Order: sequence, then structure tokens, then C-alpha cells
Amino acid sequence: MLNPIKTMFLNALKMVVVPVVFFSILSCVSQFTNLSDFGKTGGKVMGFYMFTTVIAIAVGAGAFLLLQPGSGGGVQAALQAAQPVAGAEEVNISILDTIVNIVPSNIVQPFLDADMLQIIFIAILCGVAVGMIGDYSRPLKDFFEGCNTLFLKVTTIIVGFIPVAVFCSICSLVMLTGGDTLVSLLYFMAAVLLGMAAMMTVYCLLILVVGRLNPLTFLRKYAPGMLTSFSLGSSNAAMPYNMQLCRNALGISPKVYSFSIPLGATVNMDGSCVYLVVGALFLAQLYGVSLTGADLAALFFSVFVLSVGAPGIPGAGLVCLSVLLVQIGVPVEAAGLMMGIDSIVGMFRTASNTTGDVAISLVVAKLENLVDLEVYNRKSGD
Repeated sequence: MLNPIKTMFLNALKMVVVPVVFFSILSCVSQFTNLSDFGKTGGKVMGFYMFTTVIAIAVGAGAFLLLQPGSGGGVQAALQAAQPVAGAEEVNISILDTIVNIVPSNIVQPFLDADMLQIIFIAILCGVAVGMIGDYSRPLKDFFEGCNTLFLKVTTIIVGFIPVAVFCSICSLVMLTGGDTLVSLLYFMAAVLLGMAAMMTVYCLLILVVGRLNPLTFLRKYAPGMLTSFSLGSSNAAMPYNMQLCRNALGISPKVYSFSIPLGATVNMDGSCVYLVVGALFLAQLYGVSLTGADLAALFFSVFVLSVGAPGIPGAGLVCLSVLLVQIGVPVEAAGLMMGIDSIVGMFRTASNTTGDVAISLVVAKLENLVDLEVYNRKSGD
């Protein structure tokens, strides 16, 4: 009974994700009368995303070196427990292909496939075009703004059922997850969680040093968003609620979050970077595979590219990890070891990913004077 409720809730969120992303970004871009202002804001968002991605890769390596999960070997047990992971062969790690695939050959297919990078491209292109068509610009802006308001209202209705969905999700997870699996991979989980805690510190420092805001206020007000992202295990599914928190709890202007949150759900995967680095190094050590400096450099670059191209959906991390294992010479079946805990680690991973998205949105909005400080500092929640 619990799983059907969770599934219906996730389906309802997935239903509104594409229109929310498309109309939010289109409305956001069309608000900029000067495209150089949009380029400046978008450039800062993307720059901070790439910066935190590099930091996350370094943090993942540091967490692994500190705790050394897998140092005890255990390849035979690993081979017995491992199961193949489907989908690894379908993921490429070519940064050129990732860039080329941003431009769709069909305007309808990206919406059917929920390809966020292509949808974002179409929305930005349409938003720029709206401002260039003269007399027709105003009614089109009103229409798209109306569509944006409509789907945000639909989202508000859906997220009203979050407490029920969270309860069902956590109860289902507790009943289906075995304790033996959790104990056997305890050190791996500890290393991943340590890395994610370090990334939380990085976000707080950015808010304090760059944004000159109180990070404790951010943590207090965004706590419901962390819990929601954690329970859903999907950056895309959590996106509408995160945008609502940006507006109502943190006072961030739609000019920033309407662009940064959908983009971040696709290209900013700091928690996933930590997981992929620790996971690949953990399994390499478990299987006795020695990695040279060149191997590590290639691994870190691949993690960077995969974090940009990976979809923000449950299970994507396991497929990406399988790709990395093939690259470093570890049997791809080793990724099956993670199946027992991937759902739990994935929930933490998603919470870390979305926290990074919202934190960067806040920092960029503050730099652009697009934060309502009265809303940010007031005591009430969202």
C-alpha cells in the first residue's frame, strides 16, 4: 500500500516538472530587457556550479583517503554479491557529445523524453526570441507568464501531499532494506556522508564570504527542502518545491531561481560527484586494481562530465558508476554491490545536490541585488 502512494506522488511531480522548467525559464529570460544582464547572471550561476563541482571531486577523493573504505580487500565476497547493472553501455562520457546533444533536432522529442538540457536550450532560445519580435512581445510574455503561474499553482497543490509521501517513502525504505547490507558497506557510506558534510560547509562559506549572509538562516529555512529532496531521491522531482522555497522562504528573485534551479538539477551534481569518486576508488581498492596518476586524472575528468550530463532521477548514480568502473578496469558487475544501499545513499546524494543548487542561487541573487532581505531574515518558515 505504501509504494503505490509514493509512486503516484512521484508521477504527479514528474508530470509538472517539464512544463514548470520550460515556462519558468522562458518567463525568466523574457523578463530581461537587456540580454547582457541575463548573460551576466547566467554566467555567474554556471561559474559557481562548475567551481563547486571541482571542489566536490576533490572532497570525494579526500574523504576516501581519510577513511580508506575497501582497504581490507574482500574480492571473493564482492564477486558473489555483485550483479550486473543495466544501462551503463548507454552512457557516454564525451564532453563534445554532451555539448552537441544540447541542441535537439526535434522540438517535440525533448519534452517526451524529459531531456532537461534540451528543454532548457529551447526555453532560453524562445525567451530571447520573445524579446525580439516587437509588438507581439507583450501578449506573448503575458501568455507565458500565465502558463508559468498556472503550473506553479498545480505544483503547490501537489506538494501539499508531501508529508504523506515522505511518511510512505521512509516506511517503505525501512521495511525493504536489509541490515546486513548496511553494515557491510558502513565505511563506504561514512566516507560519502563525510564528503557531503564537507560540501555543506563549502556552501555555508560561500553564503557567508561571497554572499555576506548568515548561513544558519539558510540552513534553517531550507531544511524542509533538504528533507523533501532526501525523501524523493530525485533532483527533478524536488525542483518545484525548491523553487517555491527560493521565492517564499529565501526571498530569491524569479529572475535567478527560475533559471538556476532547473539548470542546477541537470548540471550541478556535487553530491553525485562525491559518491562517484568514493564509489569508484572504493571498488577499485576492493578488487585490488591499482590506479596510476593518469588513471586518476581520467577518472576525475569523467566524473566531472558525467555530473553535467547525468539526469536528476533515482538510479542515475548507479549507471554512471558502472561507466567509471569500465574505464578504470574494475568488473562492471561490482556496481551491483551498491544496489543494497544505493537508494539510501541516493537520498543523501539528492539532498546534497539540491542544497548546492539553492545555495548557489542565493549567492548569485545576492551578488545581483535580487534577494529580498526582509523575506530572508524574517523568522517565519516558508
